[in-house]
Amino acid sequence: MTTTPRQRFSVRAGLSAAIDDGPYDDVPNHLREPLQQWVREELYSGGYAEDGKARLICLRLRFTATARGSYVDTLSAKTGADLLDVVDALLAYRFEQRAVHPTQLTALSEILNEGGSSYRINENLDGSRFWLRILHGHRTGRAWVRP
Repeated sequence: MTTTPRQRFSVRAGLSAAIDDGPYDDVPNHLREPLQQWVREELYSGGYAEDGKARLICLRLRFTATARGSYVDTLSAKTGADLLDVVDALLAYRFEQRAVHPTQLTALSEILNEGGSSYRINENLDGSRFWLRILHGHRTGRAWVRP
């Protein structure tokens, strides 16, 4: 369920025009940094970068490491559809490793919901799979981001 945002004070007072509140199909500027931060947090454990996991995700997504050679930096700097691919790949990796962190899933769910994204985490109640899905009623030509 997506949160219906409260109309801004400046709009209610007639000081500015209403803005588009989404849902957004891509990664707009206000969602980019929170999603990149979520990726960084997913790729750190005990204060250390999990560069091996990040390298695996880069290989799966066919991304080349940045000049500095950090796979974590490469993934956390992605934008647009590439960033959505990274988020989806991390969800799949966590499931494969049976290392799903409910706190991280809650944080991602909150970012997507509150930021007006068209995407949500698909959470089968049987725990069989986690991936990004398209919010019902949007982009009707595609049922799933990742089948």
